[in-house]
Amino acid sequence: MSNASPPTHRVLHLIRNYLLRTETFIYSQVRETPAYRSFVMARNLRENGADRCPLPDLQIYARDSSPGIGRSWASANYGLLKRMTRHETAFYLACIDRGRPDLIHAHYGPDARYFLPVLERLPQPAVVSFYGFDASSFPRRFRGFGGFYLKPMFHRVQRVLAMSEDMKADLVRIGCPADKIRIHYPNGVNLKVFSSFPRQATAGRNAVILNVAALEERKGQEDLIKAFERVVRHFPSVELRIAGEGPLRSRLEKAIRACGVGDHVRLLGHLPYERLPEELCRADIFCHPSVTSSAGDKEGIPTIILEAAATGLPVAATRHAGIPEAVVDGVTGFLVGERDPSALAERILQLLRDPSLRLRMGEAGRDHVRERFELGKLAEKRRAVYDDLLATWK
Repeated sequence: MSNASPPTHRVLHLIRNYLLRTETFIYSQVRETPAYRSFVMARNLRENGADRCPLPDLQIYARDSSPGIGRSWASANYGLLKRMTRHETAFYLACIDRGRPDLIHAHYGPDARYFLPVLERLPQPAVVSFYGFDASSFPRRFRGFGGFYLKPMFHRVQRVLAMSEDMKADLVRIGCPADKIRIHYPNGVNLKVFSSFPRQATAGRNAVILNVAALEERKGQEDLIKAFERVVRHFPSVELRIAGEGPLRSRLEKAIRACGVGDHVRLLGHLPYERLPEELCRADIFCHPSVTSSAGDKEGIPTIILEAAATGLPVAATRHAGIPEAVVDGVTGFLVGERDPSALAERILQLLRDPSLRLRMGEAGRDHVRERFELGKLAEKRRAVYDDLLATWK
């Protein structure tokens, strides 16, 4: 029998879509905050989110509101103007009145702004988490209108959670008061799931290099393929495995053919989360060469880097956004500049040539994750953010 105390407060989580397959970090926050009972309200149900991420208390406007012209008009209005109708506002307020939360936690800056008509009619304190594009490329959209759209929301919320110092700087630039921002990584690593794996200090001839990410520009897979072309010249039997799906798949397939590495690269498609630990454990090096996209889109701190390190993998990545907070250059892995396949190839080759270095960096990576990014520790930090907000509000 558990000795844990029952939740003493209720937190309402707001998110526009519940819940994309890549957003396990939000589900973790909803489920893993000590002393707080969570419930969720969302506008849309996506990708069977309610089945993949079940919750006892989940309200979906597109599913649970009464049918008719009100819901149809709300959808049309959102698509055209990103504005909430009175019908939708009334639905959320009625749900909140029944749920009686102590505080509100909105996820993604644009979603928090969309819910502003609801937030402005509530007395509870509010916090919003930013995750990447919402602090980088979104404010630049429509010639800067995205940033203008976000600004009223900053006046309503009491805390703004940024994943890194880099993201904090981006938020200050678009008008968020610096004193409202707290640095908080949202999703810790479950070390029972992503446990250390005994690895062998063997030569890199048959090594496996792994990348797990959506196939999109900011993930940098084109640079990885170009770097891998150079790696194969020295290690002809090495394998590159790329797990993920996205709009750049055909472009990556062309890059693979152009580089002549088709016999060495496998595009695995979507990798179910439950199979991720197995894929990480069969790899020897993890690569994540993120870049700032042509639209200005940036990462926060990719959780997959931390999960890879937790299994004992050395990481080769880029000095991008919050990644330097996840990878200690020269200690847990290597960092290179963005869009520099040559430098990336050299670091991969260094790891392939020195098996003992791979082991040392893998061990250091496990320690780094255990110290700074373990699931329970970050859940306690999130509770501290909530507790501080409630104490200040009272």
